Amino acid sequence: MKHYKFLIPLLLVVLFGASVYSLSGEKVELKQEYNQYLEQARECREQGIQVDALSFYNQALTMEPSLDLSLEIGDYYLELEDSDEALSWGESLVESYPKESKAYEFLMDLYLNTENYVSCYQLYDKFADRELSSEAISKTMSQIDNLYYFSGEYQNVGAYSSGLCPVQSDDLWGYVDQGGSQVVQTQFSKAGPFSETLAGITDAEGNSYFIDSAGNKKRVVQGVSAKELGMICGGIFPLYDGGKWGYYNLEENKHLFGEYDQVSALQDGIAAVKEGETWSLVNSNGEKISSETYDGVILDEKQCVSSHSRIFVEKSLSFQMLDASGNPIGNQTFDDARLFIDDSGAAVKVGEVWGFIDTNGNWQMEAQYQNARSFSNGLAAVQIDGKWGFIDREGKVIIEAVFDDAKDFTSSGTVFVCEDGVWKLLKLYKYNH
Repeated sequence: MKHYKFLIPLLLVVLFGASVYSLSGEKVELKQEYNQYLEQARECREQGIQVDALSFYNQALTMEPSLDLSLEIGDYYLELEDSDEALSWGESLVESYPKESKAYEFLMDLYLNTENYVSCYQLYDKFADRELSSEAISKTMSQIDNLYYFSGEYQNVGAYSSGLCPVQSDDLWGYVDQGGSQVVQTQFSKAGPFSETLAGITDAEGNSYFIDSAGNKKRVVQGVSAKELGMICGGIFPLYDGGKWGYYNLEENKHLFGEYDQVSALQDGIAAVKEGETWSLVNSNGEKISSETYDGVILDEKQCVSSHSRIFVEKSLSFQMLDASGNPIGNQTFDDARLFIDDSGAAVKVGEVWGFIDTNGNWQMEAQYQNARSFSNGLAAVQIDGKWGFIDREGKVIIEAVFDDAKDFTSSGTVFVCEDGVWKLLKLYKYNH
């Protein structure tokens, strides 16, 4: 009996060995069964027996799930030209293998081939969030980097300000946001730019007052018949009474200064005012910045004369850039100019062509375009061979020149362009998906 204690461990070893052998045998049998299903699937696929091929593929996949086999099945759906099933299969792959680049590559190709660029970018967002890498996906994204689509159609449009833009339909004006959604219905005969949460409008009956971004009437100027209202800057706005322009205080609702023939908004604390045939620059108290007078000034679409403390004035048919004190910046003169939108480059004309300068008057891009608008959010509209397109800061054409007219890009990757007399909002997929 004393030797039994040695027999028990020996028996356990034998039993364990037997169980391991049994499990190994089962694994071999399962592997053989898997290979048999896979071989049958491929044979049926080659012979065009679709139903059986898919059945065998699925049995193999159930036994031994893998990305490679799943991709093979996905390729078979494509071979069968079953795009719906292939798409559903590809989407399930990304969910099942969220950290495998090959799954994203398969689905990305499907989206690209069907020109579903919104889904391309949505898929890429997931891919990038998971910090994956793939040369194939990088190549695809470079191919669609500047593709776009359109939203809305309008007779005319203004300029974006505070995220809203006036748009005209059926001879009446309303407002849309940077994505093109209508936020104020078209109902006004005139619509000015938004600033400090308000915009000056003239309604269909000829009454001028301020509205909020929901289109509600908010401020009426007391004691004067307002025919037109300019943009509010620092609580001060221009008002036209049908004869002259003056500047008014919004909070105190009173006339501050001026009876002018034409005026600008008081941007950067600087306004341009016209008396007779000449223009002057004044501050927020109505005092002239200098004794100089000018034949003309450059105003933007919001009727501002200053942007980023830079002003363009005209003397003897030439324009020069000034600082906020009215001092010339450099000795360069131009035949035409546009105000800065941001500080990345203003469009200026020399001779018959346009180029770009910085706020110090240095050339950023030599004059070479038929026409141009200043840079906005990294892109500038330029005219080439009579049509408008867009370039980046290196001068690379990002959007081909195919439009009749164009405005300035918003921070949301949208811009109004005109084709055949109709204005549409161009939306870059990479920002609007």
